[in-house]
Amino acid sequence: MANTYKINANKLNASGSTTIYTTPLGTTTLVKSLYIANVSSSGVTIDVILSKSGSATNFYLISGSTVPVQTSFQPISDTIALQTGDSLKISTPFQSGSDTLLSYMEIT
Repeated sequence: MANTYKINANKLNASGSTTIYTTPLGTTTLVKSLYIANVSSSGVTIDVILSKSGSATNFYLISGSTVPVQTSFQPISDTIALQTGDSLKISTPFQSGSDTLLSYMEIT
């Protein structure tokens, strides 16, 4: 088994749901942390959603949280295990201008 530490950076420049990570085939992922920085000129409302592979149900880790102007928020600060096909998504009702950093380890 190989353990590979990674970081995934995304810019949220559109409204709606953005998939920031999907666990690859044959992999278990340990998500260590997620940071969301508001780089816009107004507050940003976000949802952080776990989409389980094979399920039509979304599971909210954070719902309707506001990230104030020029601040960051850490909605995931403890380890979450994801299986093959599981996804993390961030949803915002407006064009947000936010940056995300996802720190994780893939086990293959």
